Amino acid sequence: MPITTKGTPKTTNPTVPATRSSSRLTVNEIIASNSEVKDAVSVKTHLTQTAMAISGKPFSTDKLSDILFHITQLPGITLPIQNAIRAVAFLLEEAAEIETADKITKLFLTAILPQIAKIQDTSEGISATVLELKNIKMDSLLAPGKSSHTQLLESIKKVICTITKPESPKLEVRAVNQFCNGGTIIEMVTENRASYLKQENIKTEFIKALDPTASIKD
Repeated sequence: MPITTKGTPKTTNPTVPATRSSSRLTVNEIIASNSEVKDAVSVKTHLTQTAMAISGKPFSTDKLSDILFHITQLPGITLPIQNAIRAVAFLLEEAAEIETADKITKLFLTAILPQIAKIQDTSEGISATVLELKNIKMDSLLAPGKSSHTQLLESIKKVICTITKPESPKLEVRAVNQFCNGGTIIEMVTENRASYLKQENIKTEFIKALDPTASIKD
């Protein structure tokens, strides 16, 4: 039991804890206190009138963090209060980064990833319908500049007609692309028609008629 300076016992009341927090108001009591800032509408009005925010602009987590940092520079703000406000501002910044990262992740998973998958499927589909001619010599009729695109396309179509057999599928060419390095891409209408031309005996016959010095990339 505590002793007074005169040596007599000092009585204490065990039902009343001597803590600093006992004098603090609860959050509900603070909100209910008399103030011109009492709800979301009055908050926006106050911040706009004090030039802490721009009217009409959304109050994002990142924006609220900026406002708190500006509040720490108001006259009369003591160092303990300033540190407390800065602590909350930094936490809001961290929350904004997490929120942004989550939004980006959700956008990627729901919108971007399916599009990438579609592009991959399309790319795979296109690659299955093309034949790539290589080892084309510069003096070949297939070499760049030796003939116009129309002439090249017609030459390829004529060769395809000569190798077409009664049992073969209808060999239709969708497009022909020629590159400066001499490479030529022949795109067929469907995969099975491209596969037919890639058969060893058909491929040999096709290249022999088109340009014996060239080859088809496997």
